[in-house]
Amino acid sequence: MWNYVYNLAFDHALRRFTGRVYKTPGERIWHALAFELGMLVITLVPVMWWMGYTLSAALTMNVALMLFYLVYTYAYNLAYDLIFPIPVHPQA
Repeated sequence: MWNYVYNLAFDHALRRFTGRVYKTPGERIWHALAFELGMLVITLVPVMWWMGYTLSAALTMNVALMLFYLVYTYAYNLAYDLIFPIPVHPQA
């Protein structure tokens, strides 16, 4: 759910502010980083509650996972955009 909402919002914002849907390498890095930070915010409290972790333990675990998935998110979204490009429609 987070993936769909985040990517939809990011793509709409990118088109609105830049007039294009293609992401530069720098924009892809910010895209992946913001996605993972959003996941950190969403999952920190549930991980603390479910696993019975302290704040520092849950944060350490989430940051370690975030660093791994940061690379995965970048590569996944790059591949997805290449396989399923957003159609470019002329603006009226």
